[in-house]
Amino acid sequence: MPSPAPALIAVLEKRPRWAPELQRQLLDRAIPVRACRSIRDLAEHVRNCLREQGRAVAVLDFDFSPGEVLYLVCALRNAGASSVVIGEPGCRALEPSLRELGVTAFHTLPLAGQRLAQECVKLLQTM
Repeated sequence: MPSPAPALIAVLEKRPRWAPELQRQLLDRAIPVRACRSIRDLAEHVRNCLREQGRAVAVLDFDFSPGEVLYLVCALRNAGASSVVIGEPGCRALEPSLRELGVTAFHTLPLAGQRLAQECVKLLQTM
């Protein structure tokens, strides 16, 4: 049975890093990747995608704004979207708390773009 059509990967980050890398890694998969520079922008993309296709993954740079990212993780979980948080190595101790809030996956740097792309695809296929 073929997998459903791809939905959306929305990336919240201050500077372009993960969004262009995911776009490059997923060129052959035709999965749209949206770079977001504000929580409002990410929330709008995810909300629209969930309404239209029912599946979205949000990749969140923890350093964007830790407090806002924590709030966003809860909102995404309640909306039915998966979230992947990426943080500096010093954030490792926060992983259990982030998972309790609803983070689907947590990674510290360094992180290979291919690994992140594979995880996002897997999350979209299991939704």
